[in-house]
Amino acid sequence: MFGGCADRALLTGTTRRLRELLEASGCRLRDVPAQHCCGALASHTDRPRRAARLRAVNLAAFAPHLEACDHIVVAAAGCGQELAGYPADFAVKVVDAAVLLAMLPLPPLAAVPLRVAIHDPCHARHTRGILAEPRWLLARIPGLILREPAERDVCCGSAGAYALRHRELSEAMGRRKAQALADTGCDLVVTTNPG
Repeated sequence: MFGGCADRALLTGTTRRLRELLEASGCRLRDVPAQHCCGALASHTDRPRRAARLRAVNLAAFAPHLEACDHIVVAAAGCGQELAGYPADFAVKVVDAAVLLAMLPLPPLAAVPLRVAIHDPCHARHTRGILAEPRWLLARIPGLILREPAERDVCCGSAGAYALRHRELSEAMGRRKAQALADTGCDLVVTTNPG
C-alpha cells in the first residue's frame, strides 16, 4: 500500500478501515515503512528537484517488494496520478483502491441507510478514467442510496497546489461544488482524494 501524506497523517481511521476491507477481501498487504510523499505537491509548485528526490526515495523503498507484489494500492487520487508517472515497472502496478476493490470478492457488507453523494476528484475522473468502480462499490452496500450531483465533472477547486496559488477562485469553485453536493439532499459525501 502506498500511504500518502494526508492518508497517513490526517486520515488514519480511513486508512485503517481501507486496510481492513482489503484484507477481508483476500489481499495480503505489505508495509513499506520507508516510503514518503509521492511528490505531487512538489511537482505542482514547480519544485522538480524535490519531486525527483521523493520519487527516488519511494522507488528505493518499494524496490525490494516490487517483483513480489501484484499491485501498489493507492487511496488518494492525486497520489495515484503522480505514481502513474513513475518508471514503467512501478507505474504499471499502481491501482486505485476503488478499482482494486471492484475486482475483488467483497465480504458481506452491513447495511448503511444513508443518502450518499459522490464527488469524483479530477485526477480520477478526467485523467485516469475512474468513474464506474466507486459507484459499483457503493451500490453493493445494502440500504445506501447514491445521489449524483449536478455538474459532477466540474472541479472542486482543490487541485493540489492550485488552491494555494489561486485562493479566491479555488474558494468560489469549492462553494459551487459544495452547493451542488448539498442540493442532492445527501447525508454524506464520498470522494477518493483528501484535498
